Amino acid sequence: MKRIVSYCLLLLCLNACASSGPQNYTQYYARKNLPQPGAKTFPHCHNYGCQLVKIVELNDTEWARIEKNFTPPAKTAEDERKQIEKAIAEFEKTVGAMVGTDEDVWGTFQDLGRFQLDCVDESTNTTAYLVSLKERGNIKHHDILSPSARVLKNGFPGWPHQTAVIRDLGTGQKYAVDSWFRNNGYPPFTVPFDDWVHGWTPDDSMRPETHGSKSTQTP
Repeated sequence: MKRIVSYCLLLLCLNACASSGPQNYTQYYARKNLPQPGAKTFPHCHNYGCQLVKIVELNDTEWARIEKNFTPPAKTAEDERKQIEKAIAEFEKTVGAMVGTDEDVWGTFQDLGRFQLDCVDESTNTTAYLVSLKERGNIKHHDILSPSARVLKNGFPGWPHQTAVIRDLGTGQKYAVDSWFRNNGYPPFTVPFDDWVHGWTPDDSMRPETHGSKSTQTP
């Protein structure tokens, strides 16, 4: 029975991750019938493909913990990307404790249950965090784009995978901000989007918290 459930979830994930969507994140949220993230509130998805959604509002103390990662303000886009990674980790710790996704493990099928996140949940949540940070004036060197997907041909019929995306305002270069590869509360990987879309994945040395995990599944 567990194999059947896992297979059904796999089909759901494949379908959900298959579309890269529009460049504008507002269209992405509208298409998924989700509230637009803003400076005060944002949607949080879990249970594979945003099947469950909670509207989150943080208090001043919680925002202070997140926004301290942007002090002092970054002088370069590269420095800002490092700040973003730390802020996303703090978002996951804070929101995870509120919603119940604080024990989410990397990937999709290493663990099962309604508090587990797949790549759609992860990328939608990360995008919401990024938009909130941008709206609050913390992100100055990047635009926030819609989540985007890739399909790798290392299996049949291929494995779709989706990530949040930002764009360097100075160079125009896009970066994947991928939180799916790490357990809840760890910084996401921020890599050039061209590398990511052509198959970038982290090796085990880049995520020591996954050693001994239930699966070595890689999209």
